[in-house]
Amino acid sequence: MLIFLFSAWACVAVDRTTQEIVNEVRRQFIERPGIMDYKEKPNYGRCVSIIVSASLRVMIKPGALGIISPTIGGDQ
Repeated sequence: MLIFLFSAWACVAVDRTTQEIVNEVRRQFIERPGIMDYKEKPNYGRCVSIIVSASLRVMIKPGALGIISPTIGGDQ
């Protein structure tokens, strides 16, 4: 049962991180129309920063489940 909970939380984490990246890329395309014509470079650092911070933030619950479940469940 715990594997399903872990998998669900991990899928939600990926979904949230993906939404944040999509919103950032859309924002950059709107603010910098030259990106589509290769006249301007996108802000890659901002995208990487979003991915790193979001992945660490949203994986707290699945990670805690993996650490706490053996302690609570014991050796069954």
